Amino acid sequence: MPPTDYNTLLQTALTLTPEQRTQLIQALLKSLEQPDPRPLQPSNGDQWFGSLPKRIDSVEFQRSIRSEWDD
Repeated sequence: MPPTDYNTLLQTALTLTPEQRTQLIQALLKSLEQPDPRPLQPSNGDQWFGSLPKRIDSVEFQRSIRSEWDD
């Protein structure tokens, strides 16, 4: 299924009969119980290595935070 705008999906779902909405909800809930078959592939490997930008030295960052505690 190609990417679809959330609002488009919602508007389509609102046109369904109550029975069809119930079936859709049940199918969505069932899909949440299944593991996602897509492998984890980060678009950018950097996102897996902490939250600090590379230009900040992590030890120096820690020292600066700890020095604020002493103030």
